[in-house]
Amino acid sequence: MDATSVAVLALATALVALVVTIVVIALGRGKGAAGDGRVQEQLAEVRSRVDALAEAQRDVPRAVAEGSAIQARSLAGVRERLAEVLEATRRLEAVGNAVEEL
Repeated sequence: MDATSVAVLALATALVALVVTIVVIALGRGKGAAGDGRVQEQLAEVRSRVDALAEAQRDVPRAVAEGSAIQARSLAGVRERLAEVLEATRRLEAVGNAVEEL
C-alpha cells in the first residue's frame, strides 16, 4: 500500500470514528428543546469537521505528487553530479597513467 492510500485510509477511519462518537453523544443526551438545540450545534460542528477532513483528503495526493516531483529533480541532480565525478575520475586516471609512463 503506498503512502497516499495509507493517508486516505487513516483520514477515512478518523472521519468514521468522529461521526460515530458525535452520534453516540447526541443520542445519549437528554430530550427536550434545550437538548435539540445542542444536537443541532453538534451536528453543525460535525459537518464543519467533515468538510475539513474532506479538504485534507483532497490535499494529500497533491502533496504526495509535489514530494515525488522534488525527489525526482533531486535524483536527476545527483545523477548529473555522479556523471561529472566519473568524467573527472577518468581524466585523473589518464593523467596518472601519462605521468606513470614518464
